[in-house]
Amino acid sequence: MRYLVAFDISCSRLRYRVVRCLLNYGERVQKSVFECDLPSPQRLKLSQELARLQYDASDGIRIYRICQNCDTEIETLGPNQPKGSLKTKVL
Repeated sequence: MRYLVAFDISCSRLRYRVVRCLLNYGERVQKSVFECDLPSPQRLKLSQELARLQYDASDGIRIYRICQNCDTEIETLGPNQPKGSLKTKVL
């Protein structure tokens, strides 16, 4: 299953820790957005790792599940394209 993980974190140190964690699970497609192809056990492990970090009241992480039907409709615009194995429809 593919997941989109987006975050908004004000503290640089914490943001670095979140990025370092997410790099173990997926591909960075924007500064604060990752795409991850994960089976359920890995998805749970990712959530647990992220939940252990200490966040400020204004920080947030969102994890969106992308269904297989929706996965084929992902559009990528602009010259900054993902380089990994995750497929996207480039316009």
